[in-house]
Amino acid sequence: MLCQKCNAREANTHITQVINGVKTEMYLCRECANENQDFWGFAGKSFDKEFENLFSGFWNSPQFAKSKAQTLSSPKICDICGATTSEFLRSGKPGCSNCYNIFSDFLLRPLKQIHGSCQHNGKIPSRTGKDLKKADEIQKLQAQLNKAVAEQNFEEAVLLRDKIRDLREQQ
Repeated sequence: MLCQKCNAREANTHITQVINGVKTEMYLCRECANENQDFWGFAGKSFDKEFENLFSGFWNSPQFAKSKAQTLSSPKICDICGATTSEFLRSGKPGCSNCYNIFSDFLLRPLKQIHGSCQHNGKIPSRTGKDLKKADEIQKLQAQLNKAVAEQNFEEAVLLRDKIRDLREQQ
């Protein structure tokens, strides 16, 4: 879809504005979206800058002050892109895929707070995901089994163990 303002570039931004019950939608390219700052309410700041500020705010919060102080005393550097701990904390964005491993200390806690988990629980394709669904089911049953054993509920633990065994045999 082409930008509705310039009709020259591909639209990659969808803006919906509702004022007094009247809904207005626009599909804009990046350049035209940055020109239409009145939609964003950023008063002259670019959307990219505001997006960067959003994520850098996570790392500058008081919750992370202790781990931030510890890490800054022994900074890490990505051996692929050269990003440093201070650059990562300032921008809030990893420089490359290896940064996710290098700066995982800073990523796990916010991800868990935002999403409730650090593990992706997305949809699994129905045609090709049978093995993944079984593995996921086994993992859930294993967690229930561990809980049942910890609570000394051995009757339930035996049933869960048998379900796990049956699913593993089906694989």
